[in-house]
Amino acid sequence: MLARPILILTLASSGCAAMAASEQPLQLAAESTVHYTCAGGKQVVARYGGLSDGSLNFVRLTLPKGQQITLPQVASGSGARFSADQDVTWWSKGTEGFLQRRDATGQWQMSLTSCEQQR
Repeated sequence: MLARPILILTLASSGCAAMAASEQPLQLAAESTVHYTCAGGKQVVARYGGLSDGSLNFVRLTLPKGQQITLPQVASGSGARFSADQDVTWWSKGTEGFLQRRDATGQWQMSLTSCEQQR
């Protein structure tokens, strides 16, 4: 009777050790910083980055009034979309981008438009 619990304990212990040995600490992958000028001359700085294992990409936006927002990348049909699906979404494609915010009724509205990458 005792052999069965010991065997289970042994397998569980060896599995944990193997998993711990194969895990590498996560690090930030190289970041790229892009400066955008939007309609009305508003400036946005986007710092694109991700985790070293590729499990998460994100953007850290600095908006015209200095507000900073970090958003994870989510599925997009075209271009790149960064959103926590709460109240802010940043879209980028090629050298362009725009920012949407939810209004009081929950509808998405354009907040920053015609954002062009500066070279």
